Amino acid sequence: MWMDAELLTIYGTEYMETFSEKTLIEISKWESVNFYSLNIHGIREALVEVALRVDTPEFQFADDFLHHFLGEENEHMWFFAKICKDYSGKIYRIPEIKMFEGDETTPEERDLVVFVNILIFEEIVEYINMRVGRSEVVPPIIRQVNWLHHLDESRHVAFGRRMVVLLHQRLMSAAPDPDAARARLDAHIRGYMARSIDVLYRAEVYRDAGCSDPFRMRNLLRQHPARRAHHNKMLGRAIGFLRDQTILGDGEVVL
Repeated sequence: MWMDAELLTIYGTEYMETFSEKTLIEISKWESVNFYSLNIHGIREALVEVALRVDTPEFQFADDFLHHFLGEENEHMWFFAKICKDYSGKIYRIPEIKMFEGDETTPEERDLVVFVNILIFEEIVEYINMRVGRSEVVPPIIRQVNWLHHLDESRHVAFGRRMVVLLHQRLMSAAPDPDAARARLDAHIRGYMARSIDVLYRAEVYRDAGCSDPFRMRNLLRQHPARRAHHNKMLGRAIGFLRDQTILGDGEVVL
């Protein structure tokens, strides 16, 4: 297995009981490749947005960390790409998850959205990395790559939370209409979280694993009621933090 069974997108569904051990191993392989491909895409987007802000007056207070972040994330993108190419021969093309939805009206709003998105992405990655990094069923190379990324990402998450709090305070102080800005941000966070879950379910993954009718399988799994609990586990810490900071409202987040 390339990841523990409980991390597979079929976990908790009838597919888990009907597929052979060989098929489960294949699914674990291609879901891992998809996860690493998502990391490559997500890191690339983060690098672009952070590079636009490093060494600017607005982010001078965080320059040292942002330079460190750029260096570490570039290394992460390289080793995820290498493991994909060396062990599967491919990197999945990932549907774009737009960094922004709608028309953000101020630089402060745009800055906050960038770092909220990075934090949400890193919380999902950290959830999976930590479990695979401690797994006793995966090969050593996979365990080591995930554990190494977990060690770095745990620092990035801690910093990202502080950055989000500061940028939210800046936005609320500068926004002409704080209530409107808060509503736009809330809607964006909910949409971004749902889209971040969507890309974990890929027809290409199920096709490469040898499953029949992969598009139907993808749609059934994404809407399967048993899967919602797992989505909430992946994003539970992020949701709790954003609510504690009054950045996300109390209404249910549909994942």
